[in-house]
Amino acid sequence: MSGDVLTGLDGVPLFRHSRREQWGLAILALEEGDRRRYQFEDGRMRTFKKGYWHLLVEVQKTAEETRTIVGDLISKLDVSQARRELVAEARSAGKDVITLDDQVAIFRHLYPGGFTDEQWASNFRGDLEGRRLKRHREAAIIAFQAGLTVEERAELRSQGGSLAVLQRVHDLLKSTDLIRRQDLEALVAIIDDGDPDPAATAIEQILDGADHLASYAAWIEALGPTATWALVTVPAALAMPNTHIPVKPSTFKAQAKWLAPRLEISSEVKASVYVEILGMIANLREGLTARELTPRDFIDIHDFVVQSLRPSSIKAWRGGH
Repeated sequence: MSGDVLTGLDGVPLFRHSRREQWGLAILALEEGDRRRYQFEDGRMRTFKKGYWHLLVEVQKTAEETRTIVGDLISKLDVSQARRELVAEARSAGKDVITLDDQVAIFRHLYPGGFTDEQWASNFRGDLEGRRLKRHREAAIIAFQAGLTVEERAELRSQGGSLAVLQRVHDLLKSTDLIRRQDLEALVAIIDDGDPDPAATAIEQILDGADHLASYAAWIEALGPTATWALVTVPAALAMPNTHIPVKPSTFKAQAKWLAPRLEISSEVKASVYVEILGMIANLREGLTARELTPRDFIDIHDFVVQSLRPSSIKAWRGGH
């Protein structure tokens, strides 16, 4: 048997490595001569020579469970194939590709203690009892959540309507470096001389946890053509940091090159792309956790992406190993 062995979801056997259960389940993706390649749930494809095939033990699941798991693994297999193409193209052009393992190594070179490193906490999370800086995430999260509770928003509406809600959002966003002044221009334009109702309704739907695609589409439409990724995504990230993330398009595009090579991110803000980005970030969180690097929330992941893909960080890492 040689070549691609995947023909459909039904009847595809599942395997588990008997000594590496943390890798999750796997499917046989390719067999060539005395080598077999398996796609694992942790997102990595691994090759085993014939003398080690016995370590892959077949696992029995219900038909429904098997179809779900195999479908997910085939999706990961598509990503693995795209990554191999990316590496081949880069090598032919004499360039390097920064993998997730590289990013973790870069991050640990900068912050040996990972997300619990004292310098990381000082630089990005902040001490709630000390002086607050714009780069400190904990204070920004707490202020945003406290300032836009359901009760606070109701009080704002009773005093100043939709305009008061948008003004509060604006004022809270000004206190963090996750967003630049120019990113706020679309919101300022509505506050100064626009109809605040559509934007206020949309942002409240997002803060209340409404459907991602519909609520973000409404928020983007309300902000108009000058809306930026930061303005669209930072509010939800501060309100719900465990499930939402601020998007920095240039850096996230670089992240997607390895982690989600089929994902196309541009400066144009789209709700559908944001939903895909959330999927990529969920996979990144799994990958980091599997490498014993557990982030507090998605904002930690945002800062990990920015810091580990910064050219100066990559240069410092390459010079030190």
